[in-house]
Amino acid sequence: MKAFLKAGVLTQEHIRRDTTTGTPQGGILSPLLANVALCALDERFMGDWEAMMATRVDRARRRHHGLVTYRLVRYADDFLGFRIRRDRKRGTNERFVYTYPAKKALASIKAKVRAITRQGTNHPLSSLLRQLNLVLRGWTTHFRHAVSSATFGYLHQFTWVRVVRRLRRKHPRANWRQLRRRYLRTGWWPEQDGVMLFDPARVAVTRYRFRGASIPSPWEWAMD
Repeated sequence: MKAFLKAGVLTQEHIRRDTTTGTPQGGILSPLLANVALCALDERFMGDWEAMMATRVDRARRRHHGLVTYRLVRYADDFLGFRIRRDRKRGTNERFVYTYPAKKALASIKAKVRAITRQGTNHPLSSLLRQLNLVLRGWTTHFRHAVSSATFGYLHQFTWVRVVRRLRRKHPRANWRQLRRRYLRTGWWPEQDGVMLFDPARVAVTRYRFRGASIPSPWEWAMD
């Protein structure tokens, strides 16, 4: 946050002006700042939760007496394409907030894969793979800091099926041995003319690491 606030603004004359407070209207930092300011509200509701509704028995007792039970959920609405939820950490009883690729985002990339693989069969496979690689590499790069391993694995299988179905349409009389010898030589993975299909399942998923004040400014070249 400190790095964002001190990043400055770029004028029409391409001169960088340092700023000490505030953020531009509609900037990507505004929802984060709002959430930080609302942390006090979290603390109040969390105190009530731990005192009166921390266990299933406590919540059942409140409902029996006609009292409400609730849990405060708050997040920044600029996490584009992500689904945010509180889940139990595997192997423990602790619960943490996790981000997942949203169902709408997955549906979007699937629609793009379908559109590309529905193209006419006159195009060579290598051309099709180049188009798929662009969209798959960009999508997985965007979501690689979320809990995305299962989603990437699903996308791996979905894309393979779409490409193979297109090959079957292109060569309706070819058997599996012929298709594999021509297009699926490397572990049944599509390849032609040195172009191999990008594999989403091989993308390493890493949690975002705080970089503090080390976020580079894109305007270092500008003169004050």
